[in-house]
Amino acid sequence: MNMELFPTKGELEEATRKATGINKTAVLAMISISQAAEEIRTTLGKTLESQYRLSEGKLHILLLLYRQKSGLSPSSLAKKSGVTKATVSVMIGRMKNEGLVSEKENGIDRRGKQIALTESGRIYVDYVLPQYYLRLSQMMKNLTEEEQKILLSLLHKLI
Repeated sequence: MNMELFPTKGELEEATRKATGINKTAVLAMISISQAAEEIRTTLGKTLESQYRLSEGKLHILLLLYRQKSGLSPSSLAKKSGVTKATVSVMIGRMKNEGLVSEKENGIDRRGKQIALTESGRIYVDYVLPQYYLRLSQMMKNLTEEEQKILLSLLHKLI
């Protein structure tokens, strides 16, 4: 954890004089959570890229399509994955070239497109997903089952 990002005791004291209601422990906890999330995201990103040539965004798109067998429009994919339509368009183009997704006309609106997983894409997700979940499990190995449940409960309270 990068301790340089944590406020010093003096900085926190000064901030509490300038604004009432600052909980120093809460500030330190939120900074710790933020840094932990960033480290986890970086580690998972490296794993996805090195082992599966996947970005986090590409994994999100594949998971959305995996769950919605009939496919989704590019705009739905953008909205559900939290990225721009342009980003989704680029990702779809790459995944089409890799044979993971197909594009067809929307039956309702011929101008619209539906993106769906190909059979190869479905097989790929069937392979990657358990491996990804295994990696997530391994990252929690230093916590007991009970600690993991407590952490999960606490995180749910925050969000």
